[in-house]
Amino acid sequence: MSFSKNDVVSVVTLAGEIIGKFQSETTTEVVIGDPRLLSQNEQGLVLIPSLCMTGKPELDEVTFPKTSVVLMVPTVEEVEKEYRANTSGILI
Repeated sequence: MSFSKNDVVSVVTLAGEIIGKFQSETTTEVVIGDPRLLSQNEQGLVLIPSLCMTGKPELDEVTFPKTSVVLMVPTVEEVEKEYRANTSGILI
């Protein structure tokens, strides 16, 4: 599956699911912009702006080694809308 720059993708890694804007891909790594960690609480899905407990929130981009990526797929429309509202501040 190929992606264009800024397509919103869901990346399942060994550490969890990340949603962000596809930036680039090589044979060894994947770069995602505006990454958000997907979590769930009593109200439903939550997009967390920090990828780890002590990490700096709202990173511009993050690079994943392909050895830690289980799969990468297009994000469903409802979650993409929530992601875009979360990262832009504009409600869709």
